[in-house]
Amino acid sequence: MFSVDGYLTKIAEIFSENGNAKIVVQQSEYLKNKFDFYGLKSPLRKTLIKHFFQEEGYPPIEFIEETIKASYQYSQREMHYFAIEIAEKHKKHFTESSLELIKWLIETNSWWDTVDLIASHLVGYVVKKYPELITEMDKWIESENMWIRRSALLFQLSYKQGTDTERLFGYCTKLSSEKEFFIRKAIGWVLRQYAKTDSDKVVEYVNKQTISNLSRKEALKHIDV
Repeated sequence: MFSVDGYLTKIAEIFSENGNAKIVVQQSEYLKNKFDFYGLKSPLRKTLIKHFFQEEGYPPIEFIEETIKASYQYSQREMHYFAIEIAEKHKKHFTESSLELIKWLIETNSWWDTVDLIASHLVGYVVKKYPELITEMDKWIESENMWIRRSALLFQLSYKQGTDTERLFGYCTKLSSEKEFFIRKAIGWVLRQYAKTDSDKVVEYVNKQTISNLSRKEALKHIDV
């Protein structure tokens, strides 16, 4: 019988046994001391998780949401990354209603390191799979929660030629007057990413639309203008 507590206790113990106190200090400072850490660099953490999945398997589908939410109750950031790994492994089973769980992940223990992964890897995947969810993104861009707005900006990050440019530029314009650093940065980032597909459209947009200097600098970072 699968036990969520037992499953998570095992991975937490593995993380703890392999942690490094010096790395804890570095990681805590990097994320503005917002979270606790076991002290694992990304390559080692991913290796440990890979081996854990090989030995313990993935949670049964009916326990996925419970496992993800329980993992997010830990104070250590590595457990939050673990939850996102589980979501990634099971996203092919996601339905339209899974967007609520994904939204919960964005709104819980929020910071750029998890939000950006969730927005580009999970939100983007589910909205592409269920195009009718695009109306939810139109609601998200109006959200009072800054991280939800940022996620609406970033969900098309990997869409390339499949990008809905009208919606992309429309979202950027809608939030262009915001003072929030993470919104300005996201506008620049998503424009820079789309410029890899169509730099002319991005240059045209940036020259026509009033956006912050930060957004503009990020958008044109790899374009000769």
